[in-house]
Amino acid sequence: MRHALALVTAPVALALTALAALTAADARADVAPPSDYVEQCTPEIQCKEGRVCGTFHGEANAECAKAATEAGMEQRCTSWGATVGSAVFCPKGAAAPPPKAAPTRSGCGGCATTPSAQGDVALLASALAVGLALGRRARRR
Repeated sequence: MRHALALVTAPVALALTALAALTAADARADVAPPSDYVEQCTPEIQCKEGRVCGTFHGEANAECAKAATEAGMEQRCTSWGATVGSAVFCPKGAAAPPPKAAPTRSGCGGCATTPSAQGDVALLASALAVGLALGRRARRR
């Protein structure tokens, strides 16, 4: 009986492992920006009278942010980077810069390279089907 239970739980464990791997959140690593990236979060672009505060994991330095807020400023943006970067604080009501059009890509770089949710679902369904088939096979023995 123990051996049969082990044969049933192994496919279930495999299916659960596949499920966990497929539903894991994307990692936010410090990855270099694309070669054509131009930083938009600078005082020169956001507002002339801006103040820059360092950031750590997307949160502005508390003391700097407090001083900026007390001076009547609000956070406008944060720069590229998941771990360290900078945040620009602008006076409240300062005009925002006009939005820039996203660069269009053609040729080899024109295709999206992010994984699709449909592919993840198909892979998950396949893993579950294999797990169920192995479970049924183990019960028949």
